[in-house]
Amino acid sequence: MDVIGAIEAINDRLGKARALMARGAVHHVVDESDHFEDYWAVEGDPARGRVYEVTPNTCSCPDARGAAPRGWCKHRLAVELWKQAERRWAKKKAALQLRSRRAA
Repeated sequence: MDVIGAIEAINDRLGKARALMARGAVHHVVDESDHFEDYWAVEGDPARGRVYEVTPNTCSCPDARGAAPRGWCKHRLAVELWKQAERRWAKKKAALQLRSRRAA
């Protein structure tokens, strides 16, 4: 795949990843039972009821193992968007707490 083709493929998947975020299809899962697991469950097509497991480097969907450039399927991209939103919210929350303490 050439560079432009790869960019177009990622751009299309990024749009789909944003749609997953918009419908609340990304869920962080932390299982602290016998064996610690930290991953994301990302809902696929709601009509099919599929849920894909996303770790920092992989996704269980067929696209990640096949056509997606470097494994960057819409599910992995959605998780990256989720993490980005979490970081932004944490910064904003810290700034609000600091302002609140200063005002008190």
